[in-house]
Amino acid sequence: MIAFTTSFLLACMTCVFAGDVEIDPAGRAGNRPNGWFVPTKGFGAEMVDRGGVDDASCAVLSATDSEGAAPFGNLMRSIDATPFAGKFVRLRAAIRHDGDAERVQMWVRVDRDSGKGFFDNMGDRPIRSDAWDHYEIIGDVADDARNIAVGFMLFGGGEAWIDDVTIEALDEVPGFFMDPPRQLSKRELDNVVAWTELLGYVRHFHPSDEAALADWDALGVHGMRVVESAKNARDLAERLTTLIAPVAPTVVVVPTSAAADVAPPTALPEHDVLAWTHVGFGQDNGRPSAYSRERVRGLADAGFIARLRGENPADSLPSPVEPHRVDLAGDITAFVPLAVYVEGETTLPRPTVAPTHVAPPRYTGNDRATRLAGVALAWGIFEHFYPYFDVVEVDWSAELRTALARAAEDADEESLLRTLQRLVATLQDGHGYVGHTSESRVAAMPLLWTWVDGELVVERAGESFMDAEPGDVLVAIDGVAAGDWIAEARQLKSAATEQNMRYVLAQEIRRGVPGTAARLRLRGSNGRVRTVEVPYGTDAWYLADHRPDPIDEIEPGVIYVDINRVDTKQFVDALPSMQAAERLIFDFRGYPGGLDSHVFFGHLIDELRTSPQWHTPVVRRPDEPMEYERGGEWLLQPMDPYLDAERVFITDGRAISYAESCMGIVAHYELGAIVGEATAGTNGNINPFTLPGGYSITWTGMKVLKHDGSQHHGVGIPPIHPVERTVQGIREGRDEFLEAALALEFD
Repeated sequence: MIAFTTSFLLACMTCVFAGDVEIDPAGRAGNRPNGWFVPTKGFGAEMVDRGGVDDASCAVLSATDSEGAAPFGNLMRSIDATPFAGKFVRLRAAIRHDGDAERVQMWVRVDRDSGKGFFDNMGDRPIRSDAWDHYEIIGDVADDARNIAVGFMLFGGGEAWIDDVTIEALDEVPGFFMDPPRQLSKRELDNVVAWTELLGYVRHFHPSDEAALADWDALGVHGMRVVESAKNARDLAERLTTLIAPVAPTVVVVPTSAAADVAPPTALPEHDVLAWTHVGFGQDNGRPSAYSRERVRGLADAGFIARLRGENPADSLPSPVEPHRVDLAGDITAFVPLAVYVEGETTLPRPTVAPTHVAPPRYTGNDRATRLAGVALAWGIFEHFYPYFDVVEVDWSAELRTALARAAEDADEESLLRTLQRLVATLQDGHGYVGHTSESRVAAMPLLWTWVDGELVVERAGESFMDAEPGDVLVAIDGVAAGDWIAEARQLKSAATEQNMRYVLAQEIRRGVPGTAARLRLRGSNGRVRTVEVPYGTDAWYLADHRPDPIDEIEPGVIYVDINRVDTKQFVDALPSMQAAERLIFDFRGYPGGLDSHVFFGHLIDELRTSPQWHTPVVRRPDEPMEYERGGEWLLQPMDPYLDAERVFITDGRAISYAESCMGIVAHYELGAIVGEATAGTNGNINPFTLPGGYSITWTGMKVLKHDGSQHHGVGIPPIHPVERTVQGIREGRDEFLEAALALEFD
């Protein structure tokens, strides 16, 4: 039967919701599991007498009605977190589905007074089996936790069978650490910087079998615990050697003072060699990607011989007898072979020691070593694969020291989120983003903001909030002067251009915690400053700027097309009216996700055209200028009918990535007049990755150049006819960009 137990007995079963039915001997409320409920439409749950793990009673969550049903069914309950505070919670259950379901996922969420706590919904490991098996979630419970919600989700219809449910409070979990915040001394900072640097070189460039299969999250976290307390360079070198030997036995780590005494590796000329070739940062996560990595096999010492002959070794493999020397922090030098010998299908030499690190049941940013490792792993990926260091002004080594020092002192998961955001912001990448479930600011104020003369101005107020008016200028938010708030927010947001940063900040200021309110000081049209309280709500994200219909004849002979709201079918259906128009206005202020670029441009060109240049990094050796592999660009064919009307394209700092590929074509081939402001200056496929503790990072993994080979990143596509917003225009409800597009005179 389904049961609910904790280490503090069964008392909390009666403390779930006010008005809950009392527990009966069969563990049911009517015919559903006692204390549990299903809040999702189209699904229900019941107890059945047979079919459980031992053919006893169990709970069944099933789809009951497809019409208007929620995306998934959810059987859940909530309990008081007080007995779990400062401990760990473990949800364990036996689960199977009937074969008709897509997947089943358990979930646990800890609610805190100070914001979000632990959350796991098995999104990275869904249950797809129709056979009984036991699954569990383990997470830490903060001292200020007030509530724990748990549940089971059913996706895709069918039935989920659930049995042996237990919720336990655990004092400790083997392999699960919760080291508290503490400042790093200068020596300790040098130690963890050295480990970060070595970790990146070995992870990405040492091609042993063990390194290729290593759990780098686990090794990264474990290494932070090992190296931090090293007392001097010799002690640190010994610890680094112990850490790395099980995965990279040919790597040598010594104090820099002893580097001259290191003997070269022994040559094995009868053996082939293996070395890494990276096309961007490749990940073995099973997802389709423009990025990949491969261990390439070749003749023994081919690269070494090529260098002796003075030949170009760019396409040859490195030699195992020419390790890459790197001087690390803390007076440490490492010799990292970029190639290893192969015997049969096995790399040499085989390690003589086994790894001592093990992956914990779950990583958490509440643990200090996990925070340090998260910074280290992220920094190493960018260090070796970020394609824009040549055009971005940043001291990346200094940023590492700053981020590690912050992470050591961060109080919790959300504090680390801010540290990682600061680190990524220094890359000046419009795709740069760090996310985590600890983010408590998931609601929005019902106000849209824009920029005029360096100030944030209310562009639109939602219908539910009438205390602010278009044209009101921000003076302060929650007691912080607008200028100070802007300066701080800039440190957390990544953007390649000022125009994109302004848009990002206009969105950022809307963010807040659901159920709370922002206290704004606003300067109105009469010059007076007043205070208003603006509530945050999750439904306020829908608010958008005023625009005509997605396809609209806004004046006789003038067709407006909002590229961000039009899909391919709508565009094709409107071709007859566009063919008859005198002027076409295409609005690119945003992201054209639903429109096929080949169809769109096919009707605007009369000969073959291409997209801007796309270059993916090809990285074979660290610390050398990147090579690039060009390819994947669009080949655009003309289509009938050809739209020969006057064309105007509206754009601004919101136009990013795909939108910039489109605007680059418009600009290069002079397909029409460009009105507004420059685009975001960020293009290229993103390459997301995750860090221990559940942090997700997106960034730009390839370099995009304009058609003529000039720089795009940090520049964008400039308008031919620049337009600036005015407070007066905003107060009058005018779209000054659209007005400029209408007023434009063609020769």
